[in-house]
Amino acid sequence: MLLLLLYWKHLSIMADKIKRCFFLTIHYGSNLSLLWDPWCNGTSIANILDDARDLSFYSSFYCWDVGKIINGNSWIIPLCFEATIVSKIHNVCINNQIENHLWLDITNQKFKNFRSQFYSSCTLSRGISWSGTRIPPSVFLLTPGWPSKMD
Repeated sequence: MLLLLLYWKHLSIMADKIKRCFFLTIHYGSNLSLLWDPWCNGTSIANILDDARDLSFYSSFYCWDVGKIINGNSWIIPLCFEATIVSKIHNVCINNQIENHLWLDITNQKFKNFRSQFYSSCTLSRGISWSGTRIPPSVFLLTPGWPSKMD
């Protein structure tokens, strides 16, 4: 169980690092998570709240998509949202075109681009060894430095 918790901790740290590489455009019908995805000018609503007590207030919106608070080219934000959150949402442009997700400012990226950037910072480029058995990095995906921190 501890191993699983360590894995998820390091996975969430890596996700936090790479979110700056994404640029998400928003349009009517957007299926990005309202609270969890970094669609609000590079950050998520959950990160803006930054307090578990504040976040629990929004529990009824955990499964909502961003598109649910858009009507055409206008935001229809629930009245219970705090003024700071409303202000940040209003600063996000609603795009008339189809939703677009950019990786490092390049459209239509392929997974191999992400993978090559990920492994370029990974100390496990030769794979992982347990009891003389080597597992190549293409088979075992880990965040950089993860195994060394488990000792």
